[in-house]
Amino acid sequence: MTGPLVRLDVKGRWLGEMAGAIALVDLPVGRWSTMMAKPVRGPVEAAFAAGAKAVVVISNGPTGKIIALNTDGRKPMFSSPVALLAPKQADAFRAGAIEGASATLHLEGEGGRRPAFNFGGRLDRGKGRWLAISTPRSGWFTCAGERGPGITAWLWLARWAVQAVSDHDLAFICNLGHEYEYLGAAEAKAKIAPPVAQTRF
Repeated sequence: MTGPLVRLDVKGRWLGEMAGAIALVDLPVGRWSTMMAKPVRGPVEAAFAAGAKAVVVISNGPTGKIIALNTDGRKPMFSSPVALLAPKQADAFRAGAIEGASATLHLEGEGGRRPAFNFGGRLDRGKGRWLAISTPRSGWFTCAGERGPGITAWLWLARWAVQAVSDHDLAFICNLGHEYEYLGAAEAKAKIAPPVAQTRF
């Protein structure tokens, strides 16, 4: 899709005509993590409400690289395309918005839903007091450096707790959907995890 670039600030303000535009949302520098946050979602919604064809979000953060933002895993958040752009690659787009240049957004990825599952194990000793330990097993991009050690520690704790925590029932849960606003954890809470009243920090 092609349209003029129009830049918005975090409050959803812009100059020029938004109808038919490709909106450029230039977030302030932050440790952004989710599209659900009002400073991110607000200007995107404002752009679409004013007739933008698509929105490109510059996720300014500490590294200058793209920050993937968590999103709603149950339904699409927006009716039109939203793309993310690394700050290191954004200067030409910022300049284009100042000049009123046109841009073309190519959508090459495949959307859709894919099967996914949580897994876990429970040792119900009839104690009525649960120790629940969970860890995510999915995430954005190359998160194996984060997820791998977490799962390793989770497995070690499972082996250790069988003997060391004999006065509790045990639940070990490994969740998908961490990047979809903790969707896997919500499903696990409903289907796998012990009752909250029987656990404590």
